[in-house]
Amino acid sequence: MKFIIISDTHISAKPDAKPFLWWHKNLVPESAKICRLAVQDINRMKPDFVIHCGDLVNSSYDDSSVELTRDIFRELDCPFYFVPGNHDCYKKGDRARMNELFGLEGGDVLYRVIELEETLLLFLDGAYWESLEAEYKDYLDRDDMIKAYEKSGFTGSGAGLCFPEEEITWIETVLRQNRNKTVFVFVHVGFRGRGIYETSKGQDGKPLSEPPLKMDSGYKTSEKVFKILQEAGNVKAIFSGHLHWNECYIQNGILHCWTDGLIQYPCEMRLIKLSQNSLSGKMVQLSDPSFAKRSFVEDSDAAFIAGRPEDREFRLTW
Repeated sequence: MKFIIISDTHISAKPDAKPFLWWHKNLVPESAKICRLAVQDINRMKPDFVIHCGDLVNSSYDDSSVELTRDIFRELDCPFYFVPGNHDCYKKGDRARMNELFGLEGGDVLYRVIELEETLLLFLDGAYWESLEAEYKDYLDRDDMIKAYEKSGFTGSGAGLCFPEEEITWIETVLRQNRNKTVFVFVHVGFRGRGIYETSKGQDGKPLSEPPLKMDSGYKTSEKVFKILQEAGNVKAIFSGHLHWNECYIQNGILHCWTDGLIQYPCEMRLIKLSQNSLSGKMVQLSDPSFAKRSFVEDSDAAFIAGRPEDREFRLTW
């Protein structure tokens, strides 16, 4: 079995869309063109399915961008699965809207499970938003989130994001009922990473006072969820996006795999091959290299974005 992982496509239908800098230039104005090319490339590879690790759209405030995203991925010749990212869940009703557009049956819930013989694909939604009262909301309340930041003092890359208790209970139930299956988890913001990245500059291009860069990937309730996944004993890999770089990190037998944003240098997707007792993956570039060239920022000092050899190609056995 083989499948493709893509992430952070940030598709925009807005005619005045602007690129944004996150280590390298994210080509939002060309996002639809890039994703259409990716669909063509994927169809030539003939995978069994495709999984998107979140931030399908650049802003869910724009319904036309969500509809464009649906239309683009409808051209795939295989099933398409996704987990929501923070950009996908800004306003009230976004989850119900995505369920309707993508033909899902989750109502206003986007976490779900897919069973493949002895394998379980667990799709998590870690893109709910923390309120000042430390509860969750299914939409972004910017004023409330800023106050929550001030109260918690947490400003990491997942600041403001959380898993609601209802979902955490669901995760525990699913894992308890499937103890004998191999589990692969998909979530927008991952749980573990190396934490140290070889660069002398921050994302803003300014020199770091204490290089290399240290990045905190944790967010509210993530440790609770990760403990549940780790103690299950049958979770073999956790795939994520959000950070817009490639990384593979194995800890206690669990692979933590982050995949770069498709619209940012090096403009790649990850090909995964699964057999009975092993999992392997390698990066695949878009067939048109000009997008990566236009995205690349010469003086960003961000060689770690593309990843080390072990971030770009891995093999895990159990």
